[in-house]
Amino acid sequence: VFLEEEEEEKSALAVNGEERMPWDGLLESAAAGFETFSGRPFSPLSTVPSEVYAHLLLEGKPTRVLQLTPCMWDFSQPFGALGMNAVTRMVVIKLENGSLFVHSPLDLTEEVISFMMLLGGPVKHIVLPNNSPEHWHFGPQWANAFPDATVYAAPGLEDHLVLEDGKQAVVLTNEAPAAWAGEIEQALMADPLFKEVVFCHKPSKTLLVSDCAFMIDDAFLSKQEAPSAFSLALVAELAGVHNQFACPLFFQPSFRVNERKLRAWVDEVLEMEFEVIVPAHGASPVKKGKQQFRRAFARVLL
Repeated sequence: VFLEEEEEEKSALAVNGEERMPWDGLLESAAAGFETFSGRPFSPLSTVPSEVYAHLLLEGKPTRVLQLTPCMWDFSQPFGALGMNAVTRMVVIKLENGSLFVHSPLDLTEEVISFMMLLGGPVKHIVLPNNSPEHWHFGPQWANAFPDATVYAAPGLEDHLVLEDGKQAVVLTNEAPAAWAGEIEQALMADPLFKEVVFCHKPSKTLLVSDCAFMIDDAFLSKQEAPSAFSLALVAELAGVHNQFACPLFFQPSFRVNERKLRAWVDEVLEMEFEVIVPAHGASPVKKGKQQFRRAFARVLL
């Protein structure tokens, strides 16, 4: 809890899963203090998004923040097309040593900077878990803003990242780096067309996934305006993720070609101790996590 009780209703940072409104004047003060906070002025993106990807970002929409646990925060920004919003989600974890682990970084807007300043720890680990653009595109932006942080990337992304000062990303594997070993486990799915690393935060028993599985349920759709809700429901139905946590149908053909590798990865993930899943898109958090994950991939591994 970051504010006194009498100030809670003004807060944009949600506490105990309840969303609140932005603080008056906070963005202006955060922008003014950003140079001190980051160690250098705000840097523009090192890469330019394609026209399609720029459209999917739905720029100008607000960031929403939920506190999931005392040391974990869910940041989401709009992501979709034709008015649809499946959201794209970043998770920030404060590790036991006080440093911040940033999973699937979002656009580093002044609003996001404001929230990050409140978390009270240095950004040390910028994690790009997947080869889909929304999960790595803003990595250089964060790396430029937080020069003391290390960038960790799914295999293959090192060819796409342009980092300042000749920095190189650390390629993620099945073995957790020393920086978070003991607190966070990870498992790499290295399909030829799809590469994703999932992470299990052991203290909170939370599994972080990107695109391998997600859900667009009716509760999520109820927050959309009528025309876009109908369109998003149709897309979710076609993808096989409407009202069920599932592996999207468009990934399944590639997975089935590499069924042995997928089965080994699923078994490795199921050995982890987690109760909740936080996916990068759609409804979150997903309860009964291990049961839901097993069911999602049982449909693929028929």
